[in-house]
Amino acid sequence: MPRVLLFLLTVSLLASAAGGQPPAPVPDYRPVAGWPQLPPGLALGPVSAVATDASDRVYVAHRGPRPVLVFARDGTFLRSWGDDHLHTPHGLRVDPAGNVWVTDIGHHLVMKFDPAGKLLLTLGQKGKAGAGAGQFDRPTDVAVAPGGEFYVTDGYGNARVLKYDPTGKLLKEWGKKGTGEGEFNLPHAVCLDAKGQVYVGDRENNRVQVFDADGRFVAQWRASGAPYGLFRAGDRLFVADGRANWVRVLGPDGQPLGRFGEKGAAAGQFLMPHMLCVDSRGDVYVAEITNKRVQKFTARAADAPADRWLGQKVLARAAGAVLTDAAPDGRPVTIPVRHIVYTVVGEDGDRVRVNYPGQEGWGRKPEWVRLADATDHFTQRVRADPRDAFAWSRRGVANRYAGKPDLALKDLEEAVRLAPRDADLVGIRGMMWWANKNLDRAAADYTEAVRLDPGYAVGFRNRGLVWHAKGEFDRAVADYTEAARVAPHYAPAHHDRAATWRAKGEPAKARDDLAEAVRRDGRYAAAMADLARLLATCTTDRLRDGKRAVDVAARANELTGGKDASVLDALAAAHAEVGGFDRAVEYQTKALADPAFEKDHGAKARDRLKLYRQMRPWRE
Repeated sequence: MPRVLLFLLTVSLLASAAGGQPPAPVPDYRPVAGWPQLPPGLALGPVSAVATDASDRVYVAHRGPRPVLVFARDGTFLRSWGDDHLHTPHGLRVDPAGNVWVTDIGHHLVMKFDPAGKLLLTLGQKGKAGAGAGQFDRPTDVAVAPGGEFYVTDGYGNARVLKYDPTGKLLKEWGKKGTGEGEFNLPHAVCLDAKGQVYVGDRENNRVQVFDADGRFVAQWRASGAPYGLFRAGDRLFVADGRANWVRVLGPDGQPLGRFGEKGAAAGQFLMPHMLCVDSRGDVYVAEITNKRVQKFTARAADAPADRWLGQKVLARAAGAVLTDAAPDGRPVTIPVRHIVYTVVGEDGDRVRVNYPGQEGWGRKPEWVRLADATDHFTQRVRADPRDAFAWSRRGVANRYAGKPDLALKDLEEAVRLAPRDADLVGIRGMMWWANKNLDRAAADYTEAVRLDPGYAVGFRNRGLVWHAKGEFDRAVADYTEAARVAPHYAPAHHDRAATWRAKGEPAKARDDLAEAVRRDGRYAAAMADLARLLATCTTDRLRDGKRAVDVAARANELTGGKDASVLDALAAAHAEVGGFDRAVEYQTKALADPAFEKDHGAKARDRLKLYRQMRPWRE
């Protein structure tokens, strides 16, 4: 997980804070994996702004369909609006009353909405830029005082700040283009502190200017870098430095306290961080233009406990476990746990958000056990109750992940002996036969499992893997197809069927299945990597799409934190296809630094690296 956190102060500078006491250290801000959960079928355009309301609901402005998206704090999608009013949203803020303010640089407007998207107030002349009364020229941001007065930075075409009363009546304006006090070169962001002072991000002058409520100059802070976005949280000013590609944290008098992030597309990195905000719990949200995303960062102090679940593999502690989530219309839904080992992609107090390709939702931590603790947990269970077939089966799974296939098979034999008509246990025993390289016994168990439960999609999918391994591709396709039919959510069926289509020499069908797997699960990094690799390297010219390959592989790399060698390999191929050979060499070299990848794929990967150094793409 890439992180950059630099502490920049000397002891004497720290001591200059208010009261002579040094400010608290800047926390270790860590990105929250998989935040937010986008509604099905929606891809973000450039994300220009993010803001939270008093309940920590998160409003995100992006340049695409459904331009304002609203999420719960945990990333659950709640609603969207704005298509009827917004052209090119730029700034977005939520005022103390819960109203949502948006500046639109395409329409030259400042608009106020209620939380559901009902338009309440419009300032400016739609589609007409100007510097006169009632006009803007690409206004950039808005800040609302507790009493309802508000300030607008009119930045791209004009270099000024305007102050209005709560009804939208202009009270005053100040500023002109220049480098002096009270002059601006693209006032890009504005926010207020508890005293009512006005902070203006003077972007191209690389400074923040501070004014009183009437526009009188107070100070300028040069430690801001290029202030694309500003947010005041207590006595700290958070600055999105869109040129340096990190977030700076400044103290009460503008002194630098620290920064986090670095240039890049992986989680925790930035490409043009544009606007940002901090919620009531201290978590930071950053909107990015170039990476087309919004990231959430959890503030973790240096002495915080390390007992974290994020990114770990987990198993349900008991049969019949369920997940909870929200439907696209916001209604709560309950989802039966259908798989064995999930990955934690979100953490919120005593809850974890878990994902298996095609299924995702929230569960309570006491109902789950981390894979690292599973062997001990389920061993205690079988000792306490030797007839607990579920515990025997899950200890077998833990042993399998621990590299002990013989012990895993013994545990599953006992589980099936205790519950011979449980399709799930019979199917898991088939997995253990597979791990022990006995394909015939694996196929027999999968066949028995789907006989016991014709809706057991995992059994059909896994039997398809056996047929593929045996070279019986038509039987494999038939089983993958049945798995997808009985469980429409089941993305791995499409992913694996794609591999069989490729083996049969049908790359177009493989591409379509990979795209479907990604559509069904927007976190399915393995499917994304395979799709990108196909789009970049296919020998069928009409199927190659280098730009799409780069986008898909970059998303997979973000999801895996830049640490998955297979994803890096796909990203290298994608960059080579669009002529980015320097990037291709960089990513292929990183992939080869992974010992497991080098062991399994080193010879071919080094051949690809040689091609990239010769400025030649790879064809599979």
